Amino acid sequence: MKTKWIWGAVIVLSLAGNLVLGAMLFGIQTQRHFHPFSIAMKNIKNMPPDEQSFIHDTFKTQAPQLRSSLRAARDARLDLANYIAGPDYNRAEAQKRFDNLRTQTAQSQVIAENIFLDVADKLPPQDRAKLLDAGK
Repeated sequence: MKTKWIWGAVIVLSLAGNLVLGAMLFGIQTQRHFHPFSIAMKNIKNMPPDEQSFIHDTFKTQAPQLRSSLRAARDARLDLANYIAGPDYNRAEAQKRFDNLRTQTAQSQVIAENIFLDVADKLPPQDRAKLLDAGK
């Protein structure tokens, strides 16, 4: 009788774990599908080759600056997490680290927006409209 309960609990826990894992994978796929950058990259593939080349060149030349900024934002996020988890936690210092994280994140967003606008400056109106067309 006791082994039936154990096996029942194992099966229920296994099913629950599979449901959680499935929901996580679905969430990742959904987020990737609706992310503006993913939409833009998908739509770029449908543009004329010369425009694709220009867009890829723009991304390629400006990507190092964006990567560096994203690394700084990630480092600020890790610094904040480590500080909050540490024994010397102080609200004022944590707030300074939140401020730094916000600044780093905003800087990354500005760089990404400028890359997008540099691309949009060179595209004809119909292709600018396609760049972030979420309706597809």
